[in-house]
Amino acid sequence: MGPTERIVLTKEELRELIRTTVRESLSALGMESDDPNEMQQDFQHLREMRLMVTEVKRRGIFWLFGTLAAAVAGLILLGVREWFRKDG
Repeated sequence: MGPTERIVLTKEELRELIRTTVRESLSALGMESDDPNEMQQDFQHLREMRLMVTEVKRRGIFWLFGTLAAAVAGLILLGVREWFRKDG
């Protein structure tokens, strides 16, 4: 078959080719396309996990900066306290 040859398919043959291609592609990715509801639940679970990881990262960064700010404030207060002890 050369680059200029045309392949003629009926609508039903094209639909079947697309169905087969999609099924094989999903199967190669480890997803079973036999039950669309099950696939939707799997995708929903993945979305929830992604959102949860994003939230944990956001809270972790917030906690880290909060802890660092508290540590710096504590060091400043200790320094001020020691400064007053020396002058007093």
